[in-house]
Amino acid sequence: MERFNEYYDFMKDYLSFFEGVKDNERIKMNALLSNDIKRIETAMQQHQSDVKKIELIEKQRRELSEKLGFGKKDFSQIIGLFEGEERNKLAGVKNSLQITVKNIQYLNRKSMEIANMQLNYYGELAADEEARLYNAKGKPEVAAANLLNTKV
Repeated sequence: MERFNEYYDFMKDYLSFFEGVKDNERIKMNALLSNDIKRIETAMQQHQSDVKKIELIEKQRRELSEKLGFGKKDFSQIIGLFEGEERNKLAGVKNSLQITVKNIQYLNRKSMEIANMQLNYYGELAADEEARLYNAKGKPEVAAANLLNTKV
C-alpha cells in the first residue's frame, strides 16, 4: 500500500506538472498569434524552462520506479502490477496524462505552424523590400521608370 501511495502521489504531481505545460503551450500559441515580441520572448523562455523541467521530472520518475522495485517498466506495466481500486486510480491518472500530452503536442504543432507562417510572411516582405529601387534621395522608384527617364 505504501508503494502504491508513493507512486500514485508522484504520478498525480507528474500529471499536474504536464497540465501546467499544456497551459504554457496555449500561452505560447496566443503570444505567437499576437505578434507581440515581449509576449513571444516570455513564452519562449517559459517553453525552454518547461523542457528542462520535463527532463528533470522524467529522471525523477525513472528513479522512483527503480526505488519502488518497478525497474524499467512503463506506466501501463506498472498499473498491471496493482489490482482493484489502486489499478483504477492509476489508470485514471494515465488516461488524463495521455489526453494532456496529446493536447500539448497539438498546441505545440499549431504554434510551429503559426511561427512558420509568420516567418514566411516576413520573408516575403523582406524580399519585396529588397526588390525596390531607391533614388539618390532615398525614395522608392519603379525600376522601369528609371530607364525611361534617362537622357541619351
